Amino acid sequence: MKILLYNYVQFDDIEKRGGGVTVYLANLVKSLLQSNHEVIFLSSGNSYDIKSSEPRLDIKKEGNLTRCIVYNSPFLAPASSSFYEPEVFTNSNGLDKIAHEIFQRFSDIDVFHFNNIEGLTYGFIKNLRESFILSNFIYSVHNYNLLCMQVNLWFNDRENCQDFEEGSRCLNCNNNYNGFQSNLIIKKIQTTLSNKLLGKSDLNKNVYLLTKKTLHKYRDLNNKIYKKKNIIPTVNREDQSATFRDFREKNIEMCNEIFDKIICVSERTKDIMKRYGVEENKLNVVYIGTSFYDVYKSAELKKGFEKYLTIGYLGYMRKDKGFDFFINSIDKMELKAKKNINIIIAAHCRDKETAEKLKSLSDGFNSFKVYDGYTHESLPLILEEIDLGIVPVQWEDNLPQVAIEYVCNGIPVLTSNLGGASEIAENPHFIFRHDDKKDFINKISSFLNKEVELKDFWKKDLNVFSMSDHMNKIIKDVYSISN
Repeated sequence: MKILLYNYVQFDDIEKRGGGVTVYLANLVKSLLQSNHEVIFLSSGNSYDIKSSEPRLDIKKEGNLTRCIVYNSPFLAPASSSFYEPEVFTNSNGLDKIAHEIFQRFSDIDVFHFNNIEGLTYGFIKNLRESFILSNFIYSVHNYNLLCMQVNLWFNDRENCQDFEEGSRCLNCNNNYNGFQSNLIIKKIQTTLSNKLLGKSDLNKNVYLLTKKTLHKYRDLNNKIYKKKNIIPTVNREDQSATFRDFREKNIEMCNEIFDKIICVSERTKDIMKRYGVEENKLNVVYIGTSFYDVYKSAELKKGFEKYLTIGYLGYMRKDKGFDFFINSIDKMELKAKKNINIIIAAHCRDKETAEKLKSLSDGFNSFKVYDGYTHESLPLILEEIDLGIVPVQWEDNLPQVAIEYVCNGIPVLTSNLGGASEIAENPHFIFRHDDKKDFINKISSFLNKEVELKDFWKKDLNVFSMSDHMNKIIKDVYSISN
């Protein structure tokens, strides 16, 4: 098969942007190439020329892999970079000629597999569909970019967003600051510097990273200046709410009329997409595969603990990921529980205030370790210490990679009831209500009191799959044009 995969950055992005989706696609590309499929990898919305704003397509062939990078897309990626510009995606025809160029260069593509729409336009996808009438068009729902310009249905970095009020609520989201122009300038400079500096020497890499950090501070400063000048946000206009409503409606229409099949990475994801209007016969639940599957098959499963229960939080210090919920919850624990618990946090510290709070929280626990992030090399040593992984997401996180990594390393997970993480084991003793600190603490207490054993997590077959099994399933059940 000849398969075109889309993500807003390349699957082997040297800066590791795109999170778990990019990790998944790196594994999928490897599996497809090993099975002698031809892969075209398309990215857009992240590469920009300094002098020109005209969209162009850069193509490089590497054996059975062809890289296609769209420069100068009118729709910046990730989507939050274009937050207050949803009409660019909906109405722009700036990428239409790129769709025609792809058809001229690759007229025999069997499958188009989009893993987000960040960096693209509706017109581009529609034109591709009209040109490649015999191809299969697939969309994987890894996040909720189709519904939300913030991609995670998370209102103003504060709460799970269940009603966008026909777009009017979006006007007061994302701090009310339209950073499109600042983000565009940053991307133009970053693209030029990354092409010249990255991958050449450690010195060049450090110069690039320092420049990137300075550019982001410039953007943040613009944001602060804006807030001081504008007590009433300039973007908060009644007529603009319609652009957010139209963005969502156009994408639901696209799912129902352009895409042949929609891959949902969890049952929860399927339920949410169905609730927002995607036709059920389009929706297919396919759990993603993981490169850690071989580790999982040979892992020594954590089935209990002796005197102290060691619980771990890995990932990002972000509210939507549940970090604030986690530290506020453990702060509320009774002293008699704390003294039997070891805490491990491995996440890059976001600010001095958080560092101070973590120091104050450590009192009362048997031990309290904080790692300022982790690397591929250091992760196994950190995981070795953990008895129970905590995945306390406060948004509908479709299927967090961190939950899969815990389980593949033999560590049971306690998850919130949002998103797909709880579907790995589907055990109610290992699920708490997402916004309920008392329920979280009670679940931890049930392990301390041995009312629930960690070994119970492993009682049934888990929804953990190899990349090979995953690839075979999507080729047979999803990519196949005959289905």
